[in-house]
Amino acid sequence: MVRYITLLSLVVFLIVAWVGVPTDKVHQTAEEVLWTKQGLQWTNFQHVDIIPGSNNAIGRTTTKLYYTITDSIISQQSNKLLLVKVHSVMLPGKSYIKNNAPKKGLLEHEQIHFDISEVESRKFRKSLSEKTFDEKKVKEQIKKLHRKHLSNIGIMNNQYDTHHLNAFIGHDQWRKDLDKDLEALEKFASIEVWIQLKIN
Repeated sequence: MVRYITLLSLVVFLIVAWVGVPTDKVHQTAEEVLWTKQGLQWTNFQHVDIIPGSNNAIGRTTTKLYYTITDSIISQQSNKLLLVKVHSVMLPGKSYIKNNAPKKGLLEHEQIHFDISEVESRKFRKSLSEKTFDEKKVKEQIKKLHRKHLSNIGIMNNQYDTHHLNAFIGHDQWRKDLDKDLEALEKFASIEVWIQLKIN
């Protein structure tokens, strides 16, 4: 009787596990995933048979670096401080893993792409904190800086994908360098940064 119950429980578990991981449908996930030290999970990706727009890719991580200019202002003697929020996020709705892709090292590879975005977001916050902006041109000036850091993300992602194919300068070296950058820029890990406005 005990053997029968154990066998029945195992069969039920296997059926539930199989039904719970459909291979022909797209999983619904959160709109944005904020970068954290814990890293990406398989559940952050849509699992598909074919990655849209690509015949050869086995995975794709889509990230976004954006900012919001708030209404929070602190007045000082010769200038003002304005609060800006810079977000580094992964977009699960545009990120994919192929169902038949070899899983070893794949999540780690996709995490590197997200880490590249996070490092650049911290560099963006650092740039914002070190510059004094013209109160009348602040939006244009921030937009220009933003474009520069977006461009850097694209360049680094392309370099990583190229280097990862090379055993001498592959994943491990990128992991080491990015960890070093993240630590060096820990001061700018918060999404909030106060920028200086020159009063005209």
